[in-house]
Amino acid sequence: MSLESFDLIVIGGGPGGHAVAEEAARHGARVAIIERNGWGGTCTHRGCIPTKALLACSGHYASLKKLSRMGVAAGAATYDFAAIRRHRDQTVRIAALGVEKSLEGAGVETKTGEGRIAAPGEVICTAPNGETESLWACCIVIVWGSEPATIFPPSARILTSDTFLRLAALPKSIVIIGGSVIGVEFATFLRSWASPSGSWRYFHPSSPMRRKRPEPSSKRN
Repeated sequence: MSLESFDLIVIGGGPGGHAVAEEAARHGARVAIIERNGWGGTCTHRGCIPTKALLACSGHYASLKKLSRMGVAAGAATYDFAAIRRHRDQTVRIAALGVEKSLEGAGVETKTGEGRIAAPGEVICTAPNGETESLWACCIVIVWGSEPATIFPPSARILTSDTFLRLAALPKSIVIIGGSVIGVEFATFLRSWASPSGSWRYFHPSSPMRRKRPEPSSKRN
């Protein structure tokens, strides 16, 4: 197995790893970055990029329905969810390609595969075809990204933010648990398609659990 030496190895090609790798390369370091699930990480593939693409579609749809208030007749607004998904996926592909090209343009060596720290300073990179190579650097940055937190095991009815983005059709009703950015974005997107008859029911994001604030530590004598 070959051994390549770098000044810095970054494991994870999301926003954090992207920024670290580019900045180090611009300062003259020899940098390698390893990404397993797509350049751009969670943000690009399962977070802010696909949700913003969906919101752009729902925003235009909502705007069309409001035109009559301004005296503009545009006919009945309709939507094609399959086309919306294609638009979202194309947006993700362009964003991911942009991250990869940005890294390469900065002089960062990009490697697709899984990075595993084998020893101090040594990282084993396993490519999708199973081939491995050994990399060495005096500095290693771990930016592995995140996964959705789950209360109940995911199923056909219980979705995570990741599985929601794989839906082939819009749900007729939904409860969103969690009122942070991605929960609010999903709620906003879904509410835009609600029919006037009220056959689609949506609930505002809410948290099922209240985190108890830690008790203040007692003063030391």
